[in-house]
Amino acid sequence: MRTDRKRRCRLGAAVEKKCEADFKSGLNAAQAQAYQRELRVCDRKYRNKSGTMYLSFTAFCRAEVARRYSHHALKAAGRNAR
Repeated sequence: MRTDRKRRCRLGAAVEKKCEADFKSGLNAAQAQAYQRELRVCDRKYRNKSGTMYLSFTAFCRAEVARRYSHHALKAAGRNAR
């Protein structure tokens, strides 16, 4: 079970990195700041919790934020969103 949670954390980080490739370079300063703020919300959400389950929740939250930004960027560019 513990290995599965670690795998999900790594998967979440991979999703975050892949999605960021779609939009990060196109963000202006305010948008980049908003993105970082949303990631910090994910980090703070479970910061006082211990255990790999909460690491997995944090990773999933961050991946979802990145996926949402990617979706909007691809949609604005007229490309198929993931």
